[in-house]
Amino acid sequence: MAAATAAAGLAFALGLPAPAGAMPAPQVGEPGVARLSGEAVYGFSCVVDGGRYWIGLGLIPRPTYSVVVNPMAVPPLAGSGLAPVAELTGAVGTGTVAHRCTSIATRLTNLALATGTTSPLGILTLTQFLQAGVVAGQPVIAIGQLALPDVLATLPLGSDPHQALARVTERIRRVSTGPAIAEVLLREGLVEFVEVPMD
Repeated sequence: MAAATAAAGLAFALGLPAPAGAMPAPQVGEPGVARLSGEAVYGFSCVVDGGRYWIGLGLIPRPTYSVVVNPMAVPPLAGSGLAPVAELTGAVGTGTVAHRCTSIATRLTNLALATGTTSPLGILTLTQFLQAGVVAGQPVIAIGQLALPDVLATLPLGSDPHQALARVTERIRRVSTGPAIAEVLLREGLVEFVEVPMD
């Protein structure tokens, strides 16, 4: 396993610039950001930009049966409304980069669905379920505990999994903070939008 994953890895915010087609983080006041409709949830999806695969975060379609399944195709980042939080840089074993990307995004969104955190405010707490460490000699990020069945993503050999998780957590916070504030302000009735007639 270690040899197969040595060259493969997840470049979790390792100082990589956002891809050219990346959408900026949603801003407070943008339509659909602060208020989720019945057709959308705040979650993760795999997107592609110039042949590079990214885990994106933002509004995604609500799954039919409260569980996300791996999609058959990976949509482009441009126009998706998602902000990239991590780039996948290599395949593992017989799995392609696209398959790893969709699998990781699917597991993260299913974790958010299972924990009731599919809103910008909820996503801010989602990372408390993630653990960084080493499993079978390989640096990993896992869900819940550091055990092989719980591995979410493998990292390149020699990388610091704690640093990688900290960078991903920071990117998730940057993307979600503005919409989370707007969500609370609107939900708590702290902001009232009034139309002012123009003369």
